Amino acid sequence: MSLSSAQAQVTAPADPWSAAPFDPQVTRALRQLVEQLTPAQRLWVSGFLAGSVASVPQPRAAPAEAGQPVTVLYGSQSGNCERLAKQLGAALSARGVPNVVLDMLDCRKSHLQEATRLLVVVSTHGEGEPPDRAAPLYELLHSRKAPALNHLKYAVLALGDSSYEKFCETGRQFDVRLAALGAERLHPRVDCDVDFSAPAQAWIDTVVEYLARERDAHAAAVQVSAARSPAPVANAYTRKNPFLANVLTNQRITAAISDRDVRHLELSLEGSGIHYEPGDALGIVVRNGPERVRALLEVLPFDGEEPVAHETATRPLREILESCDIGRITVAFAEKYLGELGIDAKEARTFVREDTQLVDLVRAHPPHGMTSEQFVRLLRPLTPRLYSIASSSKATPDEVHLTIALVQFELRGVVHYGLASRQIAELREEDGTLPVYLHRNPNFRLPTDHDAPIIMIGVGTGIAPFRSFMAEREAVGARGRNWLFFGGRHFRSDFLYQTEWLDYRKRGLLQRIEVAFSRDQEHKIYVQHRMQEHGRELYAWLQEGAYVYVCGDAQHMAPCVHAALLEILETHGGLSQERAAEALLELQRARRYQRDVY
Repeated sequence: MSLSSAQAQVTAPADPWSAAPFDPQVTRALRQLVEQLTPAQRLWVSGFLAGSVASVPQPRAAPAEAGQPVTVLYGSQSGNCERLAKQLGAALSARGVPNVVLDMLDCRKSHLQEATRLLVVVSTHGEGEPPDRAAPLYELLHSRKAPALNHLKYAVLALGDSSYEKFCETGRQFDVRLAALGAERLHPRVDCDVDFSAPAQAWIDTVVEYLARERDAHAAAVQVSAARSPAPVANAYTRKNPFLANVLTNQRITAAISDRDVRHLELSLEGSGIHYEPGDALGIVVRNGPERVRALLEVLPFDGEEPVAHETATRPLREILESCDIGRITVAFAEKYLGELGIDAKEARTFVREDTQLVDLVRAHPPHGMTSEQFVRLLRPLTPRLYSIASSSKATPDEVHLTIALVQFELRGVVHYGLASRQIAELREEDGTLPVYLHRNPNFRLPTDHDAPIIMIGVGTGIAPFRSFMAEREAVGARGRNWLFFGGRHFRSDFLYQTEWLDYRKRGLLQRIEVAFSRDQEHKIYVQHRMQEHGRELYAWLQEGAYVYVCGDAQHMAPCVHAALLEILETHGGLSQERAAEALLELQRARRYQRDVY
């Protein structure tokens, strides 16, 4: 449309002052004053008035207008919160509520200032820590730079694990902090344990209904700006409906002299329809062994064959206990259990030690007066064990490979195994099977640019996804350079997949490999020390667009590697501490610095 035609469509009032929203006497006085001002003075006055209006406290946001999207914000470590956030976004779209689903790592201060409705889905990592990708936003909200949020209504869905003392701590802190900044809850926070599906779905249903009704009440018609394509369903198998995979290989890959038993496991996915990508994990559904269930039943006043209503079915008590967490207990569980028996909860803190098992608690305080159904209701379901996939479906179709360190420990003179460890140790290649399902990890992905260089930093079984990465890059003919930093205890016994890595190096697919075996010399050497030794070259790779991947221990290794990267940026990039931290954060946001830590 031309300027002249546009102007022709606008009918201006003959006298602009006739539309002034003032008393006639005020209008006359104001008009006389303005007509005496020069253009420069008028400009100053307009700026002054605009600034004074901006400084006036604004009222709380009105219900979201048609077209104003709801912001769905997620902070995910393993991918569960991301999946729930996308599920929430799809549910909002189905009700005609526009929405934006946003990773916390990508959330800026301006996003919070512009949003009117905010739905937060966040997990707690480790001992009360926010997920890696949520940390920058968490720090912003708890800093002096945090914005006032009086215009905002919000709700929080928190995921956690009640076996940890600070259950759902990150979600709780987000909830408290948003309220402290002036935001108003549109629904109370819901804290979900490891079996989060039902409470999460109930929360989603409630907040979607609230927002849909609110929007319907203030908009005659809802126009969805763009149709959404649902994410493709990878397969029908879940933690509650796993695929029974046949075992093809169960091989120890640490030497006999090693104090660690690490297994290379190959499973058949033939007929499952499971399609995975490098960086994904495989969940193994674990069960208690018969001896552990039998030991508990011996101190319980219930019959193991007694039928008990549990979840959606009625099954024998013995069978239910196989799938419940009946091992080490927490103070929180002991308090709940003793409370049901009418015993002072303070007893829990003196009774529970680090190695206290459920059988010890039941033996000391039998559940007299409690039914078997009430007892079972106190128990949490066993959490599936997740393992990074160590293969490429392009290189080995219909197979998935895992690298698993078997857990074995002694407790009061008795040798115990981790639940998955026992299942794997007892597997036979001839007829062994494992119940598995795919766990997507979209936050740990190879670059889509096959020419981009990558730097892989892993310790112990943290090598698994990098074996997948190399197999995938070879299969697709990627030309990008590859550099591996690997750490273990001893070169002779713990260099996992040594032959494969050396073959990749010999054939030129792996350009560089640096190893750190901590206990082969008097002074311990770790991967971060190797990074610092080669800091100049590592910085040069970053300058050339390299992606950095870290996999392994979250408590010790990952923070040390992070610190080493910061030091390299400062030393070889000439950056201040503050600027180095900003540069590393930008690498995270650009998906060029990714971590899979546990």
